[in-house]
Amino acid sequence: MQPAGDTASKEPSKDIPVVEKEPPEDIPVVEKEPPEDIPVVEKEPTEDIPVVEKESPEDVIINKKKIKQITKETSSDGSTHALNQLENLITESLQIYELENQKAATIDELVNSLKIVTEFLNYTIKIDPEIFGLNKDTTITLSPQLELIFRKSDGKTEVRSLDAFSLETLTKILENAFPQLVKSMRKEKDYLSKKIFFLRSATKQLKQLHNLKEGPVTESSIVPQGELS
Repeated sequence: MQPAGDTASKEPSKDIPVVEKEPPEDIPVVEKEPPEDIPVVEKEPTEDIPVVEKESPEDVIINKKKIKQITKETSSDGSTHALNQLENLITESLQIYELENQKAATIDELVNSLKIVTEFLNYTIKIDPEIFGLNKDTTITLSPQLELIFRKSDGKTEVRSLDAFSLETLTKILENAFPQLVKSMRKEKDYLSKKIFFLRSATKQLKQLHNLKEGPVTESSIVPQGELS
């Protein structure tokens, strides 16, 4: 006998149809176009900015010689006269330039030398206010440091250095100050001479006391006061 489990024969399994996948469509590859070359803009070279240098007096002299040469080569018309005038202008300008330098150096030297004298003597000089176009109510004094002190009637005070004035004003100040300086110096000299004479006389008289240690004082050892010098 066959077992009960074998009574029902198994049905053959149905074949499952295999669905074949269609091959994927080829995805078109989009090729990137090469980037366009960016044009390189070349910078134009910058123009050199001309540096204008100041001409020295030596350069002016060289240019003056060139102008002379051009003048000789120029025909005798109106331009020749103009170039001659330009040459004269350059010559006069150079001379004024040199004189201005000499003026500044001379004023500095004068003020520095005069300051040595005034600071040593410690004089204060009164200056005429009319030199500056001021009335008599304004008092102007020149200090030993060569500073002009303006004291006005309203109490205001202004101090200015002697070398701060123009050449013309400086000349008037010195013409006003020099006679007063000389007068003050003479008074100082007379005063010092008298004081020195007194000190010498007193010294000779006191020397007689020193002679007491060496011997008695006699009439011949006493120096009369009129003979002291």
